[in-house]
Amino acid sequence: MLRFLTYLIFILSVAFSSAGIILSSRLRNKYQAETFSPLLYFEVFIYTFGFYGIWGQVVIRSFLSPLLSPQVLARLSDIAMLLGLPFLIFAWLMLIRFSMNLSGRKAGGWTVAWFLLFNFSVLVAMGYYVTGKNRINPSLVIRYYYIAMNLVYFFIASYNIHLPWKGRSLIHDYDRKIIAPTLFLIMIVQCVPLHFYTNQAWVAILFIFGFFLGNTFLPVWFTYGTLQPALASGR
Repeated sequence: MLRFLTYLIFILSVAFSSAGIILSSRLRNKYQAETFSPLLYFEVFIYTFGFYGIWGQVVIRSFLSPLLSPQVLARLSDIAMLLGLPFLIFAWLMLIRFSMNLSGRKAGGWTVAWFLLFNFSVLVAMGYYVTGKNRINPSLVIRYYYIAMNLVYFFIASYNIHLPWKGRSLIHDYDRKIIAPTLFLIMIVQCVPLHFYTNQAWVAILFIFGFFLGNTFLPVWFTYGTLQPALASGR
């Protein structure tokens, strides 16, 4: 039953990620490309992390556990997660940029360098405080790093959208009142199962489902739910 459910969630993950990327691409082509390009990049980066960093671990543990020792298996799992980490960081950056675009704020040219420096500094500091003087456990460090930074960046995105810069919001008030709290709710749905996860398969499945489904919200909303943003000067 659990294996069947895992296959089903994987199929749904592919469907959600494909839908998010396709809809984001259509939005960029339909509306102002400079506004919706970060949304497309967010979808691409976040789902690349999802398959490398999340499903990569599932595949490694499911298919290689009978062939490899627990130590080698743990190393491969950590490598899969670390390969996906840069995509996660750039996805958060694109989410912040997209929220700034919608709110009428402009990001400076220094944003990328400072953003990367901040994230890797937090990751190193968290690695020290989580593991202390013990051997660093990359999966544990990245799990708490994901929870903390996901909370921070989704909160910032919600804040940007809910409180536009001096009335320069590019979307309708109705959209702002829906998008901002929903983003915060998505963050909670993604972080809570991960916080309580130890080795329970059903918690992992719940997290994966919430991750892939939640990240389709923005392109789905702007495609089917919006009252048409003010920037919709169709091309």
